[in-house]
Order: sequence, then C-alpha cells, then structure tokens
Amino acid sequence: MNKFYFLTVLATSVILIGGTPPSPLGIIVFIVFIPLFYLIEREKTTLKNCFYWGFFTGVIWNSGTLYWIAWATFPGFLGTVLYLPLYFGVFCFVQKWLFDKWGKAGFFAAPILWTGLEIIQAKGIFGFTWQSLAYTQTFNLRFIQFADVTGMYGVTFWVVLINVLMYFFITGIKKQKIYFAVSIVVLFVIPLLYGIYSVRKFTSNQDRDVNVSIVQGNIDPYKKWIPSFVDSNYVIYRQLSFEIEEKDKDLLVWPETAMPFYIRFRYNRLKQVREIVDSLNVNLLTGAPDYYWDNKGSGRPLNSAFLLKRGINKLSSYSKIHLVPFSEFVPFKDKFPFFENFLKKLNLDVGDFAAGDSIVVFSLVTKKNDSKVKFSTAICFDSIFPYLIRKFFINGAQFLVIITNDGWFGRTSGPYQHQRIAVLRAIENRSWIVRCANTGISCFIDPVGNIVKSTKLNEAATLTENISKLKTNSFFTKHGLIFPEIILIISVLILIVAAAPIKGREELK
Repeated sequence: MNKFYFLTVLATSVILIGGTPPSPLGIIVFIVFIPLFYLIEREKTTLKNCFYWGFFTGVIWNSGTLYWIAWATFPGFLGTVLYLPLYFGVFCFVQKWLFDKWGKAGFFAAPILWTGLEIIQAKGIFGFTWQSLAYTQTFNLRFIQFADVTGMYGVTFWVVLINVLMYFFITGIKKQKIYFAVSIVVLFVIPLLYGIYSVRKFTSNQDRDVNVSIVQGNIDPYKKWIPSFVDSNYVIYRQLSFEIEEKDKDLLVWPETAMPFYIRFRYNRLKQVREIVDSLNVNLLTGAPDYYWDNKGSGRPLNSAFLLKRGINKLSSYSKIHLVPFSEFVPFKDKFPFFENFLKKLNLDVGDFAAGDSIVVFSLVTKKNDSKVKFSTAICFDSIFPYLIRKFFINGAQFLVIITNDGWFGRTSGPYQHQRIAVLRAIENRSWIVRCANTGISCFIDPVGNIVKSTKLNEAATLTENISKLKTNSFFTKHGLIFPEIILIISVLILIVAAAPIKGREELK
C-alpha cells in the first residue's frame, strides 16, 4: 500500500470525523479536501486509484460517524458504510478526470460536483442527508444564517469552495496568493455580516404567545412494546405530564410511539389518554402506531402522530412519510420477495410499515389571546430531508414539532447528530422547532438555530417554553428548489463541456 495515499486517506477521514457533530470543531472541515487535491495532482495517480481511495476514505468517515446504526441493525450499518462511500469515490474519480482535462482549473468544479452529489444522495427511498457537510457547521451559527436563502446545500457549497481557495492559496504562486487570501476573507465576512443581521432580526421583538411543554419519558425502546408494560408506560407519561408546573399550556408533546398501541382502535386506551387531556385542559400531540387499509382489504401499520384537542373528540393524525429502509420496510419487496424472506431467516427485526402520503398541518387555539396557530409534525427520519420539511411550511405551518425515538442508538453520537440536524431546519424556514425524543435529546430551537432549552440524554424530564409563530416564509421556504436545480444543471454542463473534444484545451492546464 502506497504510504502517501494511505496518509492522505487517513488525514481526510480524521478531519471529517473530527468536524462532525457532536464535535464543535466544524471549522477544521474548511481544509478537508486539500490532501485529496494533492493526491489527485500526482502523476502516478490513476482514475481507478482515485475512485478506490475516495471510496476507502468514505468507508472510514462513515464508519467513524455512523457506527451507531449498528446498535439497531448491524446489516443496515454494513449496507450504509458500503453504499454511501460510492459517492465519495465518484467525486474523486470525476475530479481526477477534470484535472487530466483542465489541470488545476478543474478543482474549481469541486463545490458544484460535491454539492450535486449530496443533492442526488438525498433522493429516492434510499435518500440520506445525514452526512452533509452543512451539518458540520451547525455550531457556527452566525456563519450559516444564509441557509434561509440557499438551504443546507448552500452551506455545503460554501465549505467546499473555501477548501478550493485554501488549496490555491497554499500552492499558488506568490503573486496570486493575495487574491485567494482576499477571496477567503470575503467568503467569511459576508456570511458573518448577514448572520449578525439575521440574529438581530429574528431574535428581537418576538411575540412568544404559544406555550409548549415536552415530556421525555426515557423508556427502553424494546421494553415499551411488551404488552405487560403498556400500563406502566402510560403511568410514566401521565405522571410526568401532571408534574409540569405551567398551567396554561397550549400544547403538550409526547415522543414518537409514546403510546405503543393502535390508539385509534383501542377505545379503552384512548379514553385513558383523553383523561389527561381533559384534566390538564391541554392539546396533546403523541406518537402512536396507526393502520392503513388498502382497496383489497389488507392492512399495514403506519408510524403516526395524533393530535387530541381539548373539548373535541375527533382525532387528527399525520403519518411518517420517509421511512427507514431495512428498518421500517423492505425496499422492492414486491419485485424481490426472496430478499424479504432472506432477512427473516436471519432473524432481522424489519418492519412492514406503509409510508404516509399527506402533508398535514394541525391547528389549535392559544390560551393567551385565543389566536389560531398552525403547526406540523415530522417523525424521526423525516427531519433530515429539508425539502420535505419545507412543504409543511408552504402549506401553512407556523412552527414545527419533531418527535423521535433515538433510544435505539444508546449512548452514542447518533442522538446528538440528530439534534444538530434540526438546527438547520430551523434556520432554513426561520421557524421555532419543538423536538421531543423518548430518551433524548429533547429541546427547543429558535429561528436562528439557538438551542434555547435542552434535556440530557437518557433522563426522564420535561421542558416548557413560550415560542413564537412564524409570520413570513423565508426565501428558502418559498423558492427552495432554485439553488439545487442550478447546482445540478451546472454539474451536467461541466461534464458535457469536459467530455466535448475542444481544440486548445491544453491551454487550460
């Protein structure tokens, strides 16, 4: 094994792992691609080598940051750390190809290509945005406020562009260094100025007239489904709810599958939950399974959230849209039934959930001034997809509730990473986010990404906060598809131009 290549891969992987939440050292990611650019420049480096070493880098990076998936499903972990690195390998392959065509000028395509691959990676039933470079910057709030215009992919583009300029500053001739240095400073100062302006604008003069309480039950995710434990589960949530001192709660939130039974069809259980709603005179949002019946009369479970409103018997619900592959469902099982049978033989606990198909906006009336407020709920995996969350606000939501059960991942970095992802959802849509997790981490996030209040991991706890309603949708909420469409179009044009047989191309090198 070539020592230079190995050290390059190791350095890149260590920087990526070290800059990923829960680490607050995201600033180190601004130099992460420099070792790879050196690797690509070497004459002995081939296209095949670039793909291989890029893939190897991705394996180490994903293993070091997504190891917590193995707590819930080891086959799922293996699939993830072998699938996601393909994108890294493709990126390095294409960058080497462009370098062979255009020389160092090809590195200026890196921000477009990397961002384009992140956009593609988020699409389809295998979509996954967890490893976006944008999330490495969620501790640097004043620098990423422009996400309300570009979304998280703008932050990714910014990070990679600074990497490119850093590389040219280090390797460029002396006369050019000043231009790259000035460019780097400008790319930090402009976001910072916009961030300072945004923080002042969205944290001042807020009418915090919606009172919300969170209950974090901290119940073993495996134990809660045992039939004999259902009563104890209910008692825990009831007791914690009654311990909240705030009497004028507008909304009480319980986490994903807090009630581990089909609440719509279990009248006695539903009656118990309604007793809490009536006693506390509060609207309750709780996670619970539901059931979907198709035209043929066969049914499949849904992972849902139910709103029980005070004084109203009718149930409102939302069902999780983006399910977790090989955890909540088996992809393409109708076309490849043998694969599902194979998983069953391995005794893998894979669910058979149906995906929700509707964007739901709930409404309630506040106690403070009898005003109507609208909100939506995202369930766990839903929250990592910015363009799904954006749809809730387009349809009228004025704040977002995220309910989740990160207890499957134990005391790992998974719950902390999931919390930081919600920070960008708040900034993108300029909305308060109420995050309620079974074992943690529950929190309130304001419109500029500040975590205002937070629980600790693996503790039974409650939180209460007054939040404000969204008044005007952000540019991202209104026009969020513009930036990724531009990125994808330019990516295609770069590949077309590079592939075209143009005379004089050697002059670019």
